[in-house]
Amino acid sequence: YKMDENLFEISRFNEIDTIWVKKTFKIKFTSVQQLWREGKKISDSILVGGIKKKRIKIVETNNQIFDKIYILEKINSKKYKRTRVWWIDY
Repeated sequence: YKMDENLFEISRFNEIDTIWVKKTFKIKFTSVQQLWREGKKISDSILVGGIKKKRIKIVETNNQIFDKIYILEKINSKKYKRTRVWWIDY
């Protein structure tokens, strides 16, 4: 998938299912821009914490920060296709 000039790989996990619209009320939705901001904030705090402890931790990819990232595609008025993706964040 390509969203907002960012690539998301779908073949890495092969986790695709269908969810009902009622389940989407429990899901936290976000944008790619929000993922970038939150990822930077978290990786910066990890780096600062590592420097303070004299052990620098490097975050190589935002996939280390965000446990699971899904893309939802509307199938019809009652169902969504949910695909777990790997964010190609370089």
